[in-house]
Amino acid sequence: MTTPERRETVRFAVTARIEVYSDDTTAELTLVDMSMGGFSAESREPVPVGVVIQFRFATPGGAWEVTLDTQSVYSAGAPGAAVFLSGFKFLNTGQFDVQSRIYSLVDHATSVVTFS
Repeated sequence: MTTPERRETVRFAVTARIEVYSDDTTAELTLVDMSMGGFSAESREPVPVGVVIQFRFATPGGAWEVTLDTQSVYSAGAPGAAVFLSGFKFLNTGQFDVQSRIYSLVDHATSVVTFS
């Protein structure tokens, strides 16, 4: 049995290295995919559903960064699992400055660097 797709925006695979920081959680996250509506991330510990978390996303070395408020919407992984997959939705997406920051994050996270 398949579940209906609940996402309202297209997801993109993360192709660039983006570091994720937060003072609101101890979970270390690795971005998996993202969209204008939110992102999925892997962690070694579950993130409680419904929690509001502020994340700072940055390129290695901190040449670029953006801060966004999110809410966790799911966390999957069996007890004792090595990896959990959590989903987060961006908050305040109706505000122009928030949309601009999300667009910048998606742009940086999905950029492909080529070397000649």
